[in-house]
Amino acid sequence: MSSHITGDYPTATIGEVFPVDDPTWQLLAATLRDLYPGIAYARTPWGTNVGDGLDNAGAELLADAIDRDLRNGRIDADATAQAETLRRFAIFAFHSGGITIR
Repeated sequence: MSSHITGDYPTATIGEVFPVDDPTWQLLAATLRDLYPGIAYARTPWGTNVGDGLDNAGAELLADAIDRDLRNGRIDADATAQAETLRRFAIFAFHSGGITIR
């Protein structure tokens, strides 16, 4: 199974699509579930490709939470192998206008 993560109403080119292979997405989705279960998994799990995701408000909330936690050290950017992927995802989410996973 592969996943295609797209922005619903992107406000910038970087918000159109989040380029990531499926194993990396599965790991990232699990990390987001663990760190932000009330945001990332508020509706449905992201481990599938059936059109789950977030609306614009949820995507911006998640982007802000990731950014905040990278800045305040909750996510250790040096020790966390996924820190750069999380950073890229936060930027994508902020500019996505909502996220859909297919």
